[in-house]
Amino acid sequence: MIPQSYIDEVLARVNIVDIIDARVKLKKAGKNHTACCPFHDEKSPSFSVTEEKGFYYCFGCGASGNAIGFLMDYERLDFKESVVTLGRSLGLGDPQTEEKVRESFQSRFSRYTALKRQILFDDIFFAIFKTAREKGEPIPESDKPLMASAMDRLKLAREEIKEFDDVEIDIRRQNLRNELIDAHMTLICRELQEDRELHLFESRVPTRIDLVTDTEVKIAKNRVEKLSKAIG
Repeated sequence: MIPQSYIDEVLARVNIVDIIDARVKLKKAGKNHTACCPFHDEKSPSFSVTEEKGFYYCFGCGASGNAIGFLMDYERLDFKESVVTLGRSLGLGDPQTEEKVRESFQSRFSRYTALKRQILFDDIFFAIFKTAREKGEPIPESDKPLMASAMDRLKLAREEIKEFDDVEIDIRRQNLRNELIDAHMTLICRELQEDRELHLFESRVPTRIDLVTDTEVKIAKNRVEKLSKAIG
């Protein structure tokens, strides 16, 4: 299955007039372009293409659609073939399937978390030795190779993790979404608290409703505003 983001980009960038005109000669008619419909026999043009909306319509047979649909009908392609053909014409290359996108992200996420654990472990490891050194405790000779090895691992892990900006951004965005949900829940609970007609819900979440204070409401409103902007 082709990712929706790829389909949206194709439709946003493609010029439907160019796509159709390369296959059916169009004539300018005001804001639109017209031609005899390629999908049924006719002598007078009833096929209209609107560049601004990226849409075509035949007033004779009712054929209609966007650039993807046109290629499907005109060149007898399936949906994926039509999208890929347009994508290639725009220089987008072939799309990854949603499954591959998920697999790729899961693989990168697993490596990212492994690096995070490694960095955390080695940081703690060095902190222990630093504390011992500050106390004047000697470092055993047998531990020095371990320190050298940990130092190398830490250096490599910190370099490699720089390549995982996309994973960090996605995690950060998801965390913001979770915070936004929590803030909205606070406001919803306050609404339930203030609405006596909804007393039925109080029996289901009485503790949470009782805990919502004016200060929490104020903080939640500010969080909703800031988080909404941050998430975009």
